[in-house]
Amino acid sequence: METAVTPIDVQSRLVKMFPEFAQFWDKATNCHRDADGGFTLWGVFAEFSHYFREHFTSFSASSMATLGAFIEECMASPGSDLDNAAATCFLENVAGEESAAALRPHLSRRSQDFLGQYE
Repeated sequence: METAVTPIDVQSRLVKMFPEFAQFWDKATNCHRDADGGFTLWGVFAEFSHYFREHFTSFSASSMATLGAFIEECMASPGSDLDNAAATCFLENVAGEESAAALRPHLSRRSQDFLGQYE
């Protein structure tokens, strides 16, 4: 994944993988969007973590694998904003939960180790 990934890029990728996330994202209860509709990398991952928790049991193995690969792409540049957002606002949010256990086999050792810090 390129280094100049925008929040819109991340949100678009997540919607492409999980089309139902678009409707979830658009809910009035989404506190991760600014009044003008803007949002951050951290906000999109945080909102996706809520969606993931609620829907992971309906995801196919291939969808979980695709998500795992995407998280790995996002975390490919340690210390970057994208890495930080994926780690702290997605993995950390779901760590220790059944949803994280379902995703774990689709993650690399680094991501699994990150999860392990919070379990």
